[in-house]
Amino acid sequence: MTHTLVDETPGHWLTYTDAAERLNLSPEAVRQRARRQNWRKQSGNDGRALIYVPLDIEAEPPAEHTAERTDNGGQQSGVQPAAQTATDQGLVRTLDQAIAIISEQLGRANIRADENAAMLRDALTHAERAWEAARTAQAAAQEAEGRAAALEAADAARRAKGRLARLRAAWRGE
Repeated sequence: MTHTLVDETPGHWLTYTDAAERLNLSPEAVRQRARRQNWRKQSGNDGRALIYVPLDIEAEPPAEHTAERTDNGGQQSGVQPAAQTATDQGLVRTLDQAIAIISEQLGRANIRADENAAMLRDALTHAERAWEAARTAQAAAQEAEGRAAALEAADAARRAKGRLARLRAAWRGE
């Protein structure tokens, strides 16, 4: 029976042994492939492990036909076996998915970086305004201190003049 999982390709739930027979592999090779390609796994009603094998997975050719050789010193010919091509296609799909995910994450990170840069520019503008206001306030405070010192000196001069006048008057006997 063919099943289709949400957001996944159609496939079959098979035991490792059944999948090994279908794919012309050993059960251990199927276990490794299921791990590498992140096939779903669950326990069946009988307690045996079941894996979700997608329909687009092709069976491995028999072992004696997997590697074609040429007369060029035992080098493998340019023709790849079907299993290698299927594995390569699976890897390319996996890498394409990873690239799409990473590209999406990079896009979100760039948006956050742009937002942070804008917030930093705003904070810098506010800091510059605050710095300018502080410098203006400091200049006003220094000016006020100068005026206060001048007023205190004038008051002291007025008071000192008053004492001298009183002392003269007392000396003259007035």
